[in-house]
Amino acid sequence: MNISFFKSWIFLIGILLLVAKLHAQIGMVKNFIPIDYKSGSQNWCVVQDKSGLIYVGNNSGLLVYDGKHWDLIETPNSVRSIHINDSTENVYLGLDGDLGYMTKNQVGQRTYISLKSKIPADYNAVTDVWTIIKFENKLYFNSLDYIYVYKEDTITVIKPNKTKFFKGMAVFEDKLIVSEPDLGIEYIKNDNLYKFENAETLAKKIYCFLPYDEDNFLVATRTDGVFLYSQNKKTTQDGKINDNISKPSYFYLLDSILMNDKLYYGIQLNDQQYCFSTLRNGVVIVDKKGNIIKKYNLDNGLVDNTCFETLLDANQQIWVTTANGISLLYNNLPFDYYTEKDGLEGIISCVYQHQRTLYVTTDKYLYYKDADNKFAIVENTAAQNFMVKTINNQLVLLNQENGVMIVENKVARKLQNCDIKGPLFIFNLKDDIVFISSSEKKNIECGTIKNDVYTKLYELPIKDKTYCFEIDTIDNVIWFTTSPQLYKMQLDDSLKNIIAITLCDSTMGLYSGAASPFRMNDKIYFATQKGFYLFNKTNNTFEKVKEFEQIIGQIHYAVAIKDAKNNIWLEEYLKAGISEKT
Repeated sequence: MNISFFKSWIFLIGILLLVAKLHAQIGMVKNFIPIDYKSGSQNWCVVQDKSGLIYVGNNSGLLVYDGKHWDLIETPNSVRSIHINDSTENVYLGLDGDLGYMTKNQVGQRTYISLKSKIPADYNAVTDVWTIIKFENKLYFNSLDYIYVYKEDTITVIKPNKTKFFKGMAVFEDKLIVSEPDLGIEYIKNDNLYKFENAETLAKKIYCFLPYDEDNFLVATRTDGVFLYSQNKKTTQDGKINDNISKPSYFYLLDSILMNDKLYYGIQLNDQQYCFSTLRNGVVIVDKKGNIIKKYNLDNGLVDNTCFETLLDANQQIWVTTANGISLLYNNLPFDYYTEKDGLEGIISCVYQHQRTLYVTTDKYLYYKDADNKFAIVENTAAQNFMVKTINNQLVLLNQENGVMIVENKVARKLQNCDIKGPLFIFNLKDDIVFISSSEKKNIECGTIKNDVYTKLYELPIKDKTYCFEIDTIDNVIWFTTSPQLYKMQLDDSLKNIIAITLCDSTMGLYSGAASPFRMNDKIYFATQKGFYLFNKTNNTFEKVKEFEQIIGQIHYAVAIKDAKNNIWLEEYLKAGISEKT
């Protein structure tokens, strides 16, 4: 097989299925470990300012990331919560035993200023400050003992109605919602605490409140899973507990995950999706019905399974703080990532979909993706597998040891009457007519595949590896490239007999004869080391396409491949780069 073609093909399918592990980055997850940001391993919280800077609360202080470099600003204690005031550029912090803010001095250096001295003396034994929220032009610092209200350089205190608050706090409509594990959910209005109606059922440790719809907000607990609370009218949801609270049955799977994996935090990604972090098994993304969309944990690249707060950044990517580093999830990219942990092993040579099942050929086996989104082995495929293709509604496999095989019901068997050894490439000419190239014989055969039986029609008088085909169905012409020549093959109307084979070279106006044919906009183009050509059948010559040079310049291309979306991928000659032209 031509090496340039092989590299190009691997590049294209590698976008979807990557098997290489890179330092600090696996697939759709980029990880930052303590050696990267030069601070403690444990990180608690994460926010982003309007300029795009990322701030992370770490056990050693406040980490700031500009997209390339990490800086550490030391604080008296570990940082548990962060709030950015975009108008003043002050960064407010809730610490273990303190609260305050970072401000810039005249030379741009940030320094920490404690606000603890402004707390009334009876309430200044500050414990962990888990949440900071701006509400009605005030800042609310949520600790378990008290809620500290900061405005105009003064701090007042809201005391719990019974014993303690808990860490969940959020704004919903015109209310700041808090919770007391002994009483249920409450709200703050004008710095007074009020009980929600029928809220005693939610007398639990609530880890987050999230918007749900115009009538309900979502309440997530670690011990009992997810509830919906309707504050304006009687609930009409499935699983009604009282007039205000429901526990829809469709949350049963999510409930199991949040309870077993120990919920820690949750955010809303969009009006249809949520992301929950857990202490035991990473993060899970679900829809509004609790259906699992995606999980991230150690098995698929997350830096650690013990996860704390998360952030949806301006690029719609998810940041995750963990007990052993920080992960950035490229969650909104239209890709999935699979490794040997998903059952996929070996060097990939082909990705193909047949009858709604995804197949992957590697140098070890042919795999298919099963109902659990894992890869399973197709029986009898141990060896190098080059490609699969649907021929006449049957899935055909090219296997190094067994030759051409038929795959049915996830089992491969040899194609009858076919003795082609080391098949590299198969090209479907029409219906059941195929061309198959052989690495052992270095030849190309034409035949038919029908009802598990191969019938040989003829062998091309070309003894070389063939790696690129294109057919002109109007004139019954097949263009194919060997190394390093381009051939034009004229067939009869049945497409089963050869009329003539012509070697295309510089006498026909083509640079050197080495060319890669590809179809675009109903024309067959030829990519060469000196640009692109079209064939003029009237005078039997090749003519250079100068319009391409106006678009992409004087770049030499050796290989052109068209993908399923009609993008043309061009590999630059003698270089590793790939260009895309649509």
